[in-house]
Amino acid sequence: MIIDRYIQGHIIPAHVNDTDSHAVKVAAEKIKHGPASRPLFFGMLCSNARVQFDEKEQKWEAVGNTTERPLVVAARKADFDVADFEKWMPRVKENPFSSARKMMSVLVDCRPANNDVRARVFTKEEMDTPFVSVVKGAPGYVLKKCTTMLNADGVTKRSLDAEGHKAVEKGTLALPALR
Repeated sequence: MIIDRYIQGHIIPAHVNDTDSHAVKVAAEKIKHGPASRPLFFGMLCSNARVQFDEKEQKWEAVGNTTERPLVVAARKADFDVADFEKWMPRVKENPFSSARKMMSVLVDCRPANNDVRARVFTKEEMDTPFVSVVKGAPGYVLKKCTTMLNADGVTKRSLDAEGHKAVEKGTLALPALR
């Protein structure tokens, strides 16, 4: 998924220093309260990249893996602060990205999170979830492990049987360069 260019129809430039741009603010606000907030939030929890302020240069910068930077930049612009959310939903375990698995996964403890935090990212059925496993990686590899997926509304789920997997592969995830 190209987070820095396109999230649910909203353009989010990857450059951290353009946070004063009206277009970025409008898109970030839509993302913060729309269906893209879930994948953005969980992708942020499953990332080791960070956004930090460089005192010497007096500007914000993204540090870490170049493929993860746009994810945390977009999350920051949508008012998700990685440090805060890691306190509320700390990692219990991490399986780092590997070229063999083509994915990264983390187990997150949701019990410290208050209901306001939970309501931003969980459906009603998920509100009492004590732990969440978050996975990001190459769509073809991740999807092979999935049994359900969220619909475009970000709330309702559908089964991913063999026919469902074929439909998804023929859809938008089959387009080149979507990771």
